[in-house]
Amino acid sequence: TMTDETYAVNCTLDLPKKEKEDTMFLVALFSRYYWIVGSVLGGILGQIVPFDLTGLDFCMTALFLIIFIDQWEKAEKYTLALITFGLRALPFFAFSGSRKMPASLERLGQALPSAIMAVLIIYCMKDIPTGGISAAVPKLLAAAVVFITYKWKHQTLVSILLGTISYMMLLRLF
Repeated sequence: TMTDETYAVNCTLDLPKKEKEDTMFLVALFSRYYWIVGSVLGGILGQIVPFDLTGLDFCMTALFLIIFIDQWEKAEKYTLALITFGLRALPFFAFSGSRKMPASLERLGQALPSAIMAVLIIYCMKDIPTGGISAAVPKLLAAAVVFITYKWKHQTLVSILLGTISYMMLLRLF
């Protein structure tokens, strides 16, 4: 799995080809497992920790800033980076202060997150039409387990865990 962080680390590698490929694989592998372990621990500890963690999310801002600085220092041309930054910053300037966003953009902002999630779900299920029953049944049943357990208990971690376990077991049956 390629994440922004994995990509940024892999871009900074200055090694011989074979060693670079091996290192890139290990970076991706460990990034994936750190993400999984961190997500599980975060879900568990988030329910247990009794104090306010407001502001902890700044660590992501710090991480992205460090990645940006590292990439900026290695770049030879800055045109695309500056254009991207300008386009990302434009809405904040256009709709700051007393200026309000148009109603159409407000509606789009409300509908878009669900639409993006729907596209991601469809993408995750993309091999169902071509994979036959061995691909369709496990994914659809596991998705049903996630849906039912989440609607029943509203516990994200439990739903993901039960859905994943179901999927892994169903793969072995079909």
